[in-house]
Amino acid sequence: MLEEEAYTCLWNLLESVPTLDDKTLTVRQDIVAFKEKWPTEARARLVDRDHRIVDAARLGFDQHDRLERARLLALPESAIGARRIDEFFSEHFFATNFWTMWRTTFAFQNWHSAIELKRYFLRFMQEFPRIHTLSGVRRTRLNQYDSIIRPLRAWLVERGVHLDYGVKVADVDFTTTDGVRRAERLHVLRNSAPAVCEIGPGDLAFITLGSMTGDTGYGGDDTVPERRTSPASSPGVPQATGRR
Repeated sequence: MLEEEAYTCLWNLLESVPTLDDKTLTVRQDIVAFKEKWPTEARARLVDRDHRIVDAARLGFDQHDRLERARLLALPESAIGARRIDEFFSEHFFATNFWTMWRTTFAFQNWHSAIELKRYFLRFMQEFPRIHTLSGVRRTRLNQYDSIIRPLRAWLVERGVHLDYGVKVADVDFTTTDGVRRAERLHVLRNSAPAVCEIGPGDLAFITLGSMTGDTGYGGDDTVPERRTSPASSPGVPQATGRR
């Protein structure tokens, strides 16, 4: 899901990256043009069990739901701690049209981190009045891999960036000097063989822990995806397990 207000840094980057099939057109311009030609305006965000379109513009909040949401937004993260979403909201909230749309849009489960829900509320507050149509969503002309990743990868390679495939990060060594904590070494598996990558004082390491698509499985027309409840991975390699 791409959205104008929450992805300012991405849009700024894509203003410099040309599309693969037209070097005079940037990726951002391509996405904006597609949005203007084919705006997102869902007319059936929710369908009930009788196949009838639900009036999704009615979010379904009562006063208690609003108070619970305001309480979560007002609390500092230190007070929320490791508590789950279902520790902050009543059953009525989870039965609202809003929660059905929010959880399916952002892949939330009731047992996920309440802190992460608060962060999403703050970042995507502007989507509340338009979540029933998703009119704030900007879609790419092709799938996001072909419209964004491939042009960005080509742009980076042209500028001397080396992309290393077949490598898994198993661990990171950190050091603290004069109160400053920094990563100094990556322990990796390169084609299943252990290796070490030193990180110098002038290097930058961007490390992402976890993924919403961790433990995903694939199905077909007549087969169901395998259910995975624990990481099926190489020994010693931490795997993404989804949201906290």
